[in-house]
Amino acid sequence: MGSGGDDKSTTGINVMLAGAAIIVISNRQHVATPGPHVSETIAATEAVMRAIVTRGVLHEFLVPQVDPTPILSDSETTRLIIHDARSMGRSAWMANRVEFVGENQTRGEIDVQHIPGTQNPADSDTKFVDYPQWARDTEYKLNTKFCYKPAVFEEPIEATTKEKKK
Repeated sequence: MGSGGDDKSTTGINVMLAGAAIIVISNRQHVATPGPHVSETIAATEAVMRAIVTRGVLHEFLVPQVDPTPILSDSETTRLIIHDARSMGRSAWMANRVEFVGENQTRGEIDVQHIPGTQNPADSDTKFVDYPQWARDTEYKLNTKFCYKPAVFEEPIEATTKEKKK
């Protein structure tokens, strides 16, 4: 959750196209939330809004989106509440957000799915993570994990400068 005692969480969203991130968002939520479930629902709503806009832009570029866009959330309760709105409580504000996500899922625009927090590449956009996780998340977002590295980049810099002097 938030820092500095204000209970504002950070939303991390990665919009992927062809295996690479085309939009990376990491920003503080504009409202203080009473708990992690509400902040996860806000993040899911933001992700759905970005997905709808991105789908529209791709449609204008004649790249039709036939399948629903997967929305991956590391909150299982957020995914479950989309399928059963009765479990969210009596908040009208939350009901509007859940209804918005649910309607888009019903229309086939999106598909809210669960991803374990340890595998969520947006985690490094919302909190400090150790270097191996950050590197893994960055490689995923940049689609560089399986890229070819020319041998010249694997040699120490000193070796290449000595060879040039010869």
